[in-house]
Amino acid sequence: YSTSFNVVTATTTAPEAEEHIAVYPGSYTDLVAAISDFSLRGGYNTTKYAYSSTNGTSWNESFVPTNAQDYPVTSDGHSWEANSDPVVAIDKSGNVYLAVLYFNGSNSANGIYVCVDNLSGGVNFGDASSNTCLPASTQLDANTNISEDKEWIAVDNSNSAQSGDVYVSWTRFVGNTDYIMVSKSTNHGTSWSSPVQVSDSAFNGAVQGSQIAVGPNGEIYVVYQVYYVGGVGAQYLTKSTNGGTSWSASTLITPYYNQLSFNSTYRKDSFASLAVGPDGNVYVV
Repeated sequence: YSTSFNVVTATTTAPEAEEHIAVYPGSYTDLVAAISDFSLRGGYNTTKYAYSSTNGTSWNESFVPTNAQDYPVTSDGHSWEANSDPVVAIDKSGNVYLAVLYFNGSNSANGIYVCVDNLSGGVNFGDASSNTCLPASTQLDANTNISEDKEWIAVDNSNSAQSGDVYVSWTRFVGNTDYIMVSKSTNHGTSWSSPVQVSDSAFNGAVQGSQIAVGPNGEIYVVYQVYYVGGVGAQYLTKSTNGGTSWSASTLITPYYNQLSFNSTYRKDSFASLAVGPDGNVYVV
């Protein structure tokens, strides 16, 4: 722990938001950050990532793969108008996973993709010809009524049988209802399992803001917010002890609380942050 801070000069004057950072558990000096950045095309955001091998004293940054018009592209041959909600995880072998929401403003196509690289050569998710950003869940119909949103990612760095597995949680909106979903990769993000619903069906249409984390014995936790009428909310937690095959009934872990209601130009949902300590204790903020 240090009381000194290293100030890094901003590299753009355009808006940036939704930043997240992950630490390599093998050395703790390798850091990877992701930022939703508005400097490329104007009006739409593109995920920028930054890598430091010097404990944050210096950084190299780049954007996820884009085409000649600076539109984000993915390894299944699709280009997109925007992407958002970037989240990073690093496993103990140095594999870096960047989960990103890709979507269009002119139609309804959307999807959650995970870009993968390894710290051994720095961090570089490549260019438009790279095969690094692969789909975890996609809705490619331009008129689809399914929207994937607000993903989170975690890796299993335990010594369990599932060590090295990667998990993504997100909210799936279908028409006027929605659910919290989870998908799993056992091959470092090359392919993903069919997603399963982990939020209780009684909450369909009233959930958002999930986070996923893995404990020291491979146990998996997902926290998510439930919205009630009258501006009331609460946080629920569900758990899997078999690699995501089945999930417990969700448990209420907070009192019912009033959502923030002051006027603002930004959204102010009461989403939770989730972590699991090496002793197995679960922390939700």
